[in-house]
Amino acid sequence: MVIKLNKILKYILILTIFIFFLFSAYFANRYVENISVQVSTKINNDEMKSLSVAVNKDDYVVQKKEESTEITDVSIYYPVTKYNDLNKEITRIISEYKKDFESFIDVNYLKGLNIKASFEVRFNVYNYIDYVSYVFYITQYSGGAHPASFFHTISYDKKNKKIIGLEDLIKDNRSLLVELSEYTYKELLKNDILKEIQMEEMLKEGTKPTTENFRNFVFTSTGLLIFFEKYQIAPYVAGEFSVTIPYDKIHLKL
Repeated sequence: MVIKLNKILKYILILTIFIFFLFSAYFANRYVENISVQVSTKINNDEMKSLSVAVNKDDYVVQKKEESTEITDVSIYYPVTKYNDLNKEITRIISEYKKDFESFIDVNYLKGLNIKASFEVRFNVYNYIDYVSYVFYITQYSGGAHPASFFHTISYDKKNKKIIGLEDLIKDNRSLLVELSEYTYKELLKNDILKEIQMEEMLKEGTKPTTENFRNFVFTSTGLLIFFEKYQIAPYVAGEFSVTIPYDKIHLKL
């Protein structure tokens, strides 16, 4: 009788331990699925390679594409979302930049200098209400004094399932470009680097109220973030700039 009771208690203990590990694994998986990771140019390649492609399953997964030939190195990290039209746009944009990079490659020139051309894509993601925005950092080098770098942003309305461009924002507010121009110009004038190089005319030109000057924007939790590429408002040596405009400073229907 005692032996039989001991066996029953043993089975209960084993079953309890099994249930405990089962629930632990379940909640651990739920935690991992909801981790939000931002991938940017500030993350080195080793860290990039260690990222799981199962990050943040509800929104996107990080995919990578790496190619290496005798004369080129290609490294692309991009998001794959649950929105097919958004995925198509991301693929189209990256393909266009890569095609443009390949068109500038001079094989004999690179071999003569014993250097390789390179193409890199990294990204950051921002969320605000029903909008998700991606900023892609594209860097390409095909010989010359320094690499060329570009921003490209994509914003997506998850509720209405459509890509949002600057033209969509202007439709709701015809004076938006003027508002963006005035705010960014005043804010950039405060920048110590821009004060030092004294290129106010270039700054004025780069912040004029045109769609070209303000094409790179994302929706963030604190405001509309505008990106300015190298050469847009200052010489190459000054680098890239960005300005966050609080939503209460501009008129947007969001």
